Amino acid sequence: MRAVETKKAMIECSARKVALVDSSKFLTRGLYTFFRYEELDMLITVETEQNKGILREIERKGVTIIRA
Repeated sequence: MRAVETKKAMIECSARKVALVDSSKFLTRGLYTFFRYEELDMLITVETEQNKGILREIERKGVTIIRA
């Protein structure tokens, strides 16, 4: 099983979904995406001027955001 498939399976089985995401991940689109932000219960990241708007959108979808 590839790493992406493993990560997707882990998310599907999780009772609570928490992601620790580097602030640069909001500015690029990766080759492999294994979750949508709105699927999370909690997101831990650093807020920057560049990602501030995106974080607000994610929060409006019901995701708790912890700004580190």
